[in-house]
Amino acid sequence: MGLRFAGRPSAERCTWPAGTSDEQVTEVPAAKPPEPKVRTTVNCYECTQPNTAVAVCHFCGAGLCRDHVHVRGEEVHELAGTAPTHAGRGRRMLCRICVGVPHVASEV
Repeated sequence: MGLRFAGRPSAERCTWPAGTSDEQVTEVPAAKPPEPKVRTTVNCYECTQPNTAVAVCHFCGAGLCRDHVHVRGEEVHELAGTAPTHAGRGRRMLCRICVGVPHVASEV
């Protein structure tokens, strides 16, 4: 339920449009509900036919399907305050172009 005015407002607060009576004042309409979010899918950049991407290239950002993604292992470090870091195994997703670039291969 919205707000209702008990009577005519004072001149210093606000004014009604000319010819408006107290009976014509109605409730304030409720706000519109938010629009539902639209879910979009990304297609693989390498495929000729639309194929849903399951990964994104770490370097160039191209969407990749399961057939075109190249997964490379890498060592990752977790900081533990002032103590030594803990090494772990991670992975990096790459496209066929970035996997062949020399400086990218040396970082992996």
